[in-house]
Parts: sequence; C-alpha cells; structure tokens
Amino acid sequence: MTKYGLTQYLPSNIGEFDRTIHFSPKTKFVFKEKNISNMHLTGHMEKTHRVNRANIISSFIDNLLATEVDFNNSDIKDSRFIGSEFTNCNFNNASHNNNWIKDSRFSECTFNQTSVTLSDFSGCSFINCDFSNVIISDSRFISCTFISCTTSNKMIESSLLFDCGFQSMTLESETILSNFGLSKAHLLKCKIRDENATLPPKKAVLNILRNETNTIQRFKLEYFLSPEIIREVSEKLESLFNVEDWLDLCRNPNRFRLHIEKLHEFLLYQFDGNNLRLRTLVQLLNTSSALSDAISKMENLVDLQRTVDGVFLTIERIVEQYMNRAQALLLKFEEDGYCRILVEGPLDKTYYEFELKELLKVSPVRLGKIIKHNSPNELFIYWENIKDLWPVILFVLSTKFKFELNKLDKVNLNTRSISKIKRGNQILEFESGFLDNSNNFSFRLKTLLPGHKELNLIMQLSVDRYRKIMQIVKDIIVFDKTITDKK
Repeated sequence: MTKYGLTQYLPSNIGEFDRTIHFSPKTKFVFKEKNISNMHLTGHMEKTHRVNRANIISSFIDNLLATEVDFNNSDIKDSRFIGSEFTNCNFNNASHNNNWIKDSRFSECTFNQTSVTLSDFSGCSFINCDFSNVIISDSRFISCTFISCTTSNKMIESSLLFDCGFQSMTLESETILSNFGLSKAHLLKCKIRDENATLPPKKAVLNILRNETNTIQRFKLEYFLSPEIIREVSEKLESLFNVEDWLDLCRNPNRFRLHIEKLHEFLLYQFDGNNLRLRTLVQLLNTSSALSDAISKMENLVDLQRTVDGVFLTIERIVEQYMNRAQALLLKFEEDGYCRILVEGPLDKTYYEFELKELLKVSPVRLGKIIKHNSPNELFIYWENIKDLWPVILFVLSTKFKFELNKLDKVNLNTRSISKIKRGNQILEFESGFLDNSNNFSFRLKTLLPGHKELNLIMQLSVDRYRKIMQIVKDIIVFDKTITDKK
C-alpha cells in the first residue's frame, strides 16, 4: 500500500525481472506472446516494433523512447513507467490498470475508448493527446500537465489532482465535481463546458455553485475558486464534517466509499504539504468515528464501515503522535512550574486577559510577566492545577501546520506513550460548526487528561474571534533557555 492508498504489486529492482528487452531502431521486433509479463523494456521503439496486441503485465518500462508504436488493444497492468517518452502512439481500445507512471511524456498520443484505473501519475505531461471517450478513475495525478488535449467527457473521475496544470483545453464541469484537488489557478487558457454552455472557469463554477446543495460538492467548487480555504477556519471547510450529509450519501455506497477515501487522501496530502492545520485531521478523525458508529447500526453496509474504520485508523496514527508530544509538553511544564507562550501584541497583561477571554474561560490559568522581544513577545503562564494548562497546549498545537509541529522533534522531551486513541474516547476531539448566524462558530473540545480523566470544554465565539486568538497566540516555547530576539 503506498502512502495515499494505491497498491502496487511490482518487483523492486530490475534484477527481479525475467528478461530485459533493449529496443533499437535498426532491428525489427514482433511480440509473439499474448502477455508481455515480468519484462524490463527500454531503448528506442518505432513502428517497426510490433506489439501485436500483446498485454503488458507486471513489467518495468524504463527510459523507453517510443515513436509511432501501435499499442492498440494492448492492456497494461501492474507496471511501472519511469523517464519514458511516447510520441504519436496509439493506446486505443485498452484497459490500463494499477500502473505507476513517473516523469514520462506523452505527445500526440491517442487513448480513445481506453479505461485507466487505480493508477498513479507523477511529473508526467500530456501534449496534444486525444482523450475522447476515456474515463480515468480512482487514480492520482501529482505535478502533471495537460496541454492542448482533446476531451469528449469528464475524462477523470473519483481521482486526486495535486498541482496539475491544464492549458488550452476545454474541460467538463463534472471534472471539477468528480475529483478532489482541481484549482482554477492551475488552468491557463481553458474553458469549462456543461450541458448548457462553455464558459470561462470562474464564471462556470459560480453558476454551478448557485444551484449546488451538496456540501461535499460545494467544497470542491469552493476549493477550485480559492484553495486557501483549507488553511483557515471557514464554513466552507467545516461543511466537510457534517455527519448527516455523509450518512445521506450512504444511499449510494460506492459513491460514499470513493468520496470518503479520496477526501481522506486529499487532506493527508495537504497536511503533508503544510497547507492544512492539525485540527482538520482531528475533525476527520471524529467524523469517521461518528460515521462508523452510525453505519454499524445499518443493514448490509459492512464494507462501508470497514472503509470508514480504515480512514479512522490512518488518521489515528498521525494524531496520536502529536498527542504524545502534547502530554510530554504538559509534563515538562509541570516540572518547570511555568509555561511560556509567544504572543503578538503590547506589553499590557490586561490586553491578553481580554483578547483571550474565551480560551481563559476553559483554561483558567494565570497570566504572568511579559518579556519584550522584537516580535512576538514572551508571556509567562502559571496555574493552580496543571490540568488548567492542558486546553492551552491542545488549542495551540491544533492550530499548527505539520512543519511547525515537527519542530517539537528537535526538542528533548520525555515522550512516555499515552494510551491509544479509542473511538468515542479520543485523546482530543473537536466538535465544531457554525450556529444560525453563519459568522458564529461553536468550538467544543473533549479531551482526556493525562491519567485518563475526561475533560469537556465548550467555547462559542465568532469566526473573527477564533482567528484573533490564533493571531495573538503564536506558539509555545519549549526550549529550556529564553528565546532570542530573533523570530
């Protein structure tokens, strides 16, 4: 299983293949086998090299230059392509399944009536290719480009598109709605067509948004217009975690499975790329837990529950390591007798008592002296009971991106492992959503204190107030010595 879910059953090095074929323009070659299996293919193929409708299975295509080669009716399965180039090649009427294609180029190739499934494309380019009547499904594209390609339908569905560019093309509106990750910032000289018209991308998506009611589909459209929505607290992001909307989707089990799997992979990729805060992964953890509990009470949905449980377990492993760090911080501060945080603002303690009042209500710590630095400043925190500091630590860590959280790895902390997160009894749980007024945000924090005592906390504040707290509280100081004047 690869990092984001695609399965590859391939030999790990060239020596494990049965035979290497090095093509040369000076020689003719005709495949007589029905299946080209477990082969290493390289060199320069031309139209004199006849594939003869042979299927390519579990093979390694490495630095292959293919020009005017006929792969028509040749299925390709469980194979790897690296650093290869295909020009004016025919890939029509075939099935391409479970392949891994990296740093390869396809120019003026045709894929008419071909299906592509469970495949991973990375650093690939498709130039002047014909994708008429093609469906690419359940696949992933990273840093790929499509230039002046022909399409007749949505072309890609139930897939992930990360940092992929489209230039001088017309795409179906369903291409946006059927996948995660497509953004107008990656479209150049493109148009979007639907059953009524062909329009510029922004105008087309705004038209769809007016009538789209499904929260998951609306998120894809909103992300297309502004990918920055995943970095901050917003109704557009929060809508993804509405359990009732997901349960409605259970009426179409296959669609539910594809959406929850792709959303989970999409959010993990964004977290790894420092575009997503930890709190969003925690929300996904809690949503998958609630969905599993609800689905377990429904009939004939065992497979869906297994899918949701798989999402829960994947996110659990990630969240748990940061919760271990949070507990280690708590133990350290208990030994020190104080905690220091970095704050943006004046040297007036009453300013922080007022601006952080919602946080201080659930975390009744005492604010101490403020040490001036260039910016931000250093604020000391004290407590009567160490548990009063716990919400501050969790709140701050939950607002961080991965690169910020990983700085804790450089700090020598006592990281005694806490008990594993259990469904319904998480170490950290966010139940958050918008109240009747769309600008009012309800934030619920349910947590287990070290020692496994449950602590339930509720904050209700506007989105602006939530953002204000994030702007003021910049970080927790975990080094033994006082920070320098450098940021």
